[in-house]
Amino acid sequence: EFTVIGDTVNVASRFEGVTKRYGAAIVASQAVVRAAAAVCVGRLLDRAAVAGRTEATEIYEVLAKDDPRAARAADWAQAMEHYFAGRFAEAINAFEEATAGTEDRAAAFQLERCRALLADPPGPDWTGVARLRK
Repeated sequence: EFTVIGDTVNVASRFEGVTKRYGAAIVASQAVVRAAAAVCVGRLLDRAAVAGRTEATEIYEVLAKDDPRAARAADWAQAMEHYFAGRFAEAINAFEEATAGTEDRAAAFQLERCRALLADPPGPDWTGVARLRK
């Protein structure tokens, strides 16, 4: 019987637990996405403070290079920039454009979140960092 402990294990456990939240099959850190860039594409899903940490960690969805959504990764990145800048209407348009003609659960999550924030705007101290619990 073996046990693994440490910050990396904690973050990996939290990442596995948020796949349903974002509608993503695989989520990973930026370091993992960079290391695997030859075989996959990463899309930023969120900046989140996972349970057990105070600083934000970027969470990426891992896509196969031949996934049609991977070809639109730059458009997705623009949508995320709008989101983090608090430009929710622009983010909605960009997410819709980045995922047009695809079935994309992560986009559905982002669109729902942007629409809710557009309807009830956050305060001036909003950073876009999600607080994720266990």
